[in-house]
Amino acid sequence: MTSRIGLMSKHPLLVVLLPLVAVILLTVPKPSEEDRTRTPFLFTASWRSALVERYRAVGIGEEQLPLLAALTLGYKEDLSRDTRRAFQRSGAAHILAVSGLHTGLVAGMVMTLLTLGGRYKPLYHEQGKRIRNSLVLALSIWLYVALTGFTPSVVRSAIMVSTGALAYSCYRQPIGINTLLLSAILILLFRPSDLYSISFQLSFAAVGMILLLYPMMPRFVHGSKGIPTPLQKGILYLRDLVAISLAAQLGVLPLTLYYFHQTSNIFLFTNMIVLPLAQVAVWLAVGVLIAGSIPYAGPLFVWAENGIVRLMQLSTGWIENLPGAVTERSIQLWQVGLLYIIIGLFLLLLYRIKQPTQHEDLLLDRAL
Repeated sequence: MTSRIGLMSKHPLLVVLLPLVAVILLTVPKPSEEDRTRTPFLFTASWRSALVERYRAVGIGEEQLPLLAALTLGYKEDLSRDTRRAFQRSGAAHILAVSGLHTGLVAGMVMTLLTLGGRYKPLYHEQGKRIRNSLVLALSIWLYVALTGFTPSVVRSAIMVSTGALAYSCYRQPIGINTLLLSAILILLFRPSDLYSISFQLSFAAVGMILLLYPMMPRFVHGSKGIPTPLQKGILYLRDLVAISLAAQLGVLPLTLYYFHQTSNIFLFTNMIVLPLAQVAVWLAVGVLIAGSIPYAGPLFVWAENGIVRLMQLSTGWIENLPGAVTERSIQLWQVGLLYIIIGLFLLLLYRIKQPTQHEDLLLDRAL
């Protein structure tokens, strides 16, 4: 498989998109405070408010409600300063930003329904069924994007998922870097002020580093003999969680030091605890919204949701107060650039040492 170092020559889309990114970076004026808060389709705010009231009506606790609303709907207005601080200092702030984690879960739910839990897989057979399922998946993702207010991180993820669905419906393999750059161009064409959004910068830095660094990480455990299949899947899940967390943290480290003047030293530990809880909370939220008013089933979903969200709150609060959990340091803009140059040189060294195999490239592109 061609190395990603040669993407510029092998994928002409990059040659077109990169100069456009440079032009936008040089010509976009800094937005006013009013521009920062303006989002398209403001009617979705009433939709979100209705769902928040639905959470409250079925019995979600007042202490858990703000965190659940932020986690599933991107509604952060009611989040307390202490909760924001705990998630930020523990290294779990990305969970509150609706992005790839959330759209991935939505996509998983949709595909589970379309394939009847994996028993029926029309996506891989007839062309018409592939196109139909891809359209349903893309429509579902964009409805969720509208619900969460079209924040840059979730729009980026939705464009990448939609592009991937389109490619698969045409029997093509999507290229992660191409779709990432395409999503950046489309977002900045429609909302140039997002260039100055911290969410935009962190999202693209994290995903870009995952796409570049993840293929270089060791591939152990896969296909190991003598390990039971359920245990092997669990080990592979933890392996990928660690690898992706490391890559994402490296990508956003300069920006977090610049904007927030601190970084978590135990983000891996945090992700191993909080990320699985967040995934369970999102799945339970669907049950709460659908079955919350049904006798017996509704109270069970609500009880489980309250417990999971409360556990997330306790976990981040405990991790935040661990000794040495946070490094506080402020850097200047030129130091941000210098750090990214060093990271780029590090990536070039890794690519010289080990080229991604065809199998690893396919795994990465399918994962993203």
